[in-house]
Amino acid sequence: MTPTSSRNLQLLSEIASGRPITQRELAKRGGLALGLVHALMHRLIDLGYVQAVAVTPTRLLYRITEQGLQEHARLAQAHLEESLATYRALRVSFARALAPIVTASQPRVVLCGTGDAAEIASLILQRHGVAPSAIVDDGPGCPPWFLGHRVHRLSDLSTLTVDWAVVAAPSSAARFLEALARTMIPKERILVVPKPVDMSARGFEPAESALATVELAA
Repeated sequence: MTPTSSRNLQLLSEIASGRPITQRELAKRGGLALGLVHALMHRLIDLGYVQAVAVTPTRLLYRITEQGLQEHARLAQAHLEESLATYRALRVSFARALAPIVTASQPRVVLCGTGDAAEIASLILQRHGVAPSAIVDDGPGCPPWFLGHRVHRLSDLSTLTVDWAVVAAPSSAARFLEALARTMIPKERILVVPKPVDMSARGFEPAESALATVELAA
């Protein structure tokens, strides 16, 4: 989906909820600039997707039209299909990256991260009979529990009995790699998903995947 289509879906979803809403409220909920919302709403009105209703001389509320409901359904379907395609591609990418763990004998894995990437990595591992031994994260908003495990702080890494590490936190991979460099985990057993980062500066090299022995999820 284009950025404009994504914003249109976001705005139409808010309006379709049935709650009376103003441009300022739309901007706040969507994290968009008020001027941008103003321009987008004018376009949605011109296209016949939204009606503006004056409740006072200076206050407008918005209602979605029948045509707007049809466009919302079309955009929602496109977004779902795009999301599923992205998820399938990520599963294949993760399976490739995690192949060395899947083919190892009784690996003890620490999962670094508590976001979507970590959840996908855990699902891939568990599909092949490997459950994380521990989960580590102490970033902003980090939950105390994740996937049934108590979440350890980054400073606990050296106390964990593990011999593999999966860094599944794209926005903070460097922070985890710095901490892992101070552990006894061999550098070839530290894997990064969903995509490799430049680890050469810290002496890390991505492990090669034994692709032939791993079933890749389509």
